[in-house]
Amino acid sequence: MNSTEQKVSEVTHELDEWLKKPNATDFYFNEPVAEVRKVLEEPKLLKSILVDFMSLNTWYGYHFIYNALAGAKVNGDQTNFAGNAYYTAAIAAVFAQGYAGNPPKIQFTDMTFWLAACLHARWYEESGRLIRAIDRELGTKFLKGGLNFSKAGWFIVQVANKGFGLTIDTAKFNYPKDMGVYRNVLDNWDTADTEIVDKMVSTLCDYHLSQAYFNEDNSPEFSNLEEYVYVYEVLAWLSVRDRKGLRNPGNYTHPLMQLAVNKLPDAPLPFAKMELGETILGRLKEEFPAAAL
Repeated sequence: MNSTEQKVSEVTHELDEWLKKPNATDFYFNEPVAEVRKVLEEPKLLKSILVDFMSLNTWYGYHFIYNALAGAKVNGDQTNFAGNAYYTAAIAAVFAQGYAGNPPKIQFTDMTFWLAACLHARWYEESGRLIRAIDRELGTKFLKGGLNFSKAGWFIVQVANKGFGLTIDTAKFNYPKDMGVYRNVLDNWDTADTEIVDKMVSTLCDYHLSQAYFNEDNSPEFSNLEEYVYVYEVLAWLSVRDRKGLRNPGNYTHPLMQLAVNKLPDAPLPFAKMELGETILGRLKEEFPAAAL
């Protein structure tokens, strides 16, 4: 087996074991939904509601990845995954403004992952809101200037800014000293040469695989199981190119790009308008009318 096949086998096995756990549905879906409904009965929303949304992110993300690797049709799974990602990021961004001195404890890498999920779904209105929120919050106690070891996170931020005609002064924040393989892509993100795009995609995929493992002693870029074979940072870039009317390769060389989980949809997926997410955002607008999204 090549490295892609080995990693796919590893992820499929671990997700299969996870999904077979008798308490997985209750712990990651039923209980978080019940807790969110309970919090909605309170006169004031609590930031802790984000813990439940992050559990739901795991639930939807694992199902999306597993079903895609198993060969199932995944549009519905991807829609739910991206939808929950959007609402989690949006809710966190509003809470961060409402409680600027004590914002939610959400990582920079979480916000960029959720942005990439929306870009992958080709939800450009929602993605535009999220990249503007990230740019705004980088200078606050919420995102704390970003993380200088997250090259992939910063890559997503920069390509999104380029795609939406925004600018960001990375010198003000915790930007990596060396962006490695991402530097060349950032310098040539909008090339019209699809052969060059394919070569850059292969380079990024090779790097992704080299960083797809868990180790407590160092900080690999893609240490979460749902990240191992899901090249969301590559898809974010390709989606931005698509939005700008730039042609992407019809076929890709790298084996990771042959996986169903790493395909851009031919058209924007239907937006997953979720009742709980809409209700919470509505309540937050009432509690923090000055907050932007």
